[in-house]
Amino acid sequence: MTTTLTVLRRVLLLGLATMALSSLSFASILCGGAPQTISAIAAAGGCVYGTNTFSNVSIATSVEFAASPDAIDPTKVQLTLTGATTNPGVVNVMLSDSNAAAWALVGAMQFDLILTYTVTGSAPYFTQFANSFNGTSTGSGEVSYDKMANGRILPTLVTPSSSNAPMSLGGTLQTFGVTDNIIVHASGSTATLTNATNSFTMIPIIIGTPEPMTSMLLGSGLLALGFMLRCKRS
Repeated sequence: MTTTLTVLRRVLLLGLATMALSSLSFASILCGGAPQTISAIAAAGGCVYGTNTFSNVSIATSVEFAASPDAIDPTKVQLTLTGATTNPGVVNVMLSDSNAAAWALVGAMQFDLILTYTVTGSAPYFTQFANSFNGTSTGSGEVSYDKMANGRILPTLVTPSSSNAPMSLGGTLQTFGVTDNIIVHASGSTATLTNATNSFTMIPIIIGTPEPMTSMLLGSGLLALGFMLRCKRS
């Protein structure tokens, strides 16, 4: 009996230790409400918003030409998550810059902001995605926004167009990758990007009752455990 209890205690402690290490090493900051910089999210290994995790967040391949370095600086570029914290509903990921002037271009200024990240829910409930932006341009200046999620591509948004209708993700997904490519160039005129938003639709999940075979196996396992403990005691 003592040996059996010792083994059970060790298994329990090992499970608790594994859970603790996982929570410390993955998605250790919250993304709800206040903006979080790309560098802070990356340093933490991701962030959590409700039942969803956003990981592998990067703008490392972004470039700028004659614009402020802040336009693609991961300590300035930030994400703000709003909307539903769990399914059903829509969760929004808004991209902005804490130095708004860095995204207001004139003359020969230009930047190409490439944002990549992975979305993971607590279950397969993501079905659609959409995008939008707030921005203006004059003359030859332009803001263009390309978006891909789970390998599916939305139509390119170009000023003055500012939003796309939701598109299917190609299934009901639990996890998928996202790539945003936003190009802003003044081209001798002006172009300003205020923010850009990703939206992901989550549907309700219906949890079914266990199948008869599953219930039978679980019951058999509990009976066997009780029998073993009784034999040890006797």
